[in-house]
Amino acid sequence: MNTSQKDNQVSMEPISKETSLVRRSEFLAERVRQLAQQVRVLGLTEISGRQDARAYFERGLSRYDLSQYGQAIQDFGEAIRLDPTVASAHYFRGLSHYNLDQYEQAIQDFHKAIRLDPKFTAAYQTRAMSHHRLGQYEQAIQDFSEAICLAPTWASAYYGRGQAHQSLGNSIEAVRDRQTANQLGFPSTGGHYLP
Repeated sequence: MNTSQKDNQVSMEPISKETSLVRRSEFLAERVRQLAQQVRVLGLTEISGRQDARAYFERGLSRYDLSQYGQAIQDFGEAIRLDPTVASAHYFRGLSHYNLDQYEQAIQDFHKAIRLDPKFTAAYQTRAMSHHRLGQYEQAIQDFSEAICLAPTWASAYYGRGQAHQSLGNSIEAVRDRQTANQLGFPSTGGHYLP
């Protein structure tokens, strides 16, 4: 193999997940800048607005994956400003707030996601978790129950509801829900019940 062939070869070394996410974030940031420029030049605010919203959403996901929750909240917020009808943007902004222990803001975003998509099971589950963290056990039980109605085999929803029942002193219901969670495969030793 001559020198010019070696120079043109692509490295076959695996890249880390973090490196991949950083590259994706950089690519999406550049794409957002390009789309914003198109809006200014062409004046296509409605069409480009949805494209821009998607780009901000994708960059928000990358930042969420990198645990950059504050930056993710900003990107999801911009995506929502450009297209407020995307339930998943509200949901992931809520998850970002949840991970920053900002449960009130998380509940607001999960509520908006559910209003846009009433069958958004994960939004009910994480809204329930937020209520539980705030000591709002009755509301947590309601949301866990809704998640169970939508996804009857979701073990973590039973576990979470059991935790809320236990917090209220409802031992019989707590044991029943935990047993169901265990039968569905949730670890009996505890663990986190995030979907």
